Amino acid sequence: FLKRFTKGVGLEFLVRHLGIKLSEVLFVGNDLNDDSIVEKAGLSVTTDRARLKADFYTENELDIGGEEVIDRLLV
Repeated sequence: FLKRFTKGVGLEFLVRHLGIKLSEVLFVGNDLNDDSIVEKAGLSVTTDRARLKADFYTENELDIGGEEVIDRLLV
């Protein structure tokens, strides 16, 4: 069971529990282990370093990149 439990599977469980859709989720990640959740989230942002197929990329690590996400996408 634990080998098949990924961040993406956890996200699916959480959205069912909260009664929301995957398309309503904004995920911000910074590493290769975020691949499964990047594919599931409605909108995904990663750093360039993560090299994942995200919708958007930040140039900086997420301590600064998180601010960049808010400035560009949420405001």
